Amino acid sequence: RLVNLIRHWSIDQKCPCPQILVISPPLFGRESVEPITEVFDMAWASEESKRFRKHYSDVAKSRDCKFLAAEDYTEPGCDGVHITPDSHSRLAEAVYHTINDND
Repeated sequence: RLVNLIRHWSIDQKCPCPQILVISPPLFGRESVEPITEVFDMAWASEESKRFRKHYSDVAKSRDCKFLAAEDYTEPGCDGVHITPDSHSRLAEAVYHTINDND
């Protein structure tokens, strides 16, 4: 839906649509802390998050977008949901290289 919104906005504004980069979310960890564990089944979430890459890459491919899997550059932090500080830098670098790759 977001890809369609971006593309339609470009048409409505009569400007070229930029290349769109779809990024799949990072993986969840299996362990977490309260209060997250009170509302989240981390084992289930961790397993389900392994499906992010496939679903997001399928959308990117079907909509002619670039794709990046955040899980390749990140690791879950101590709460199992948010990524570590070092992961932010690695992901930012990967995004930079992906959007500047002219292929």
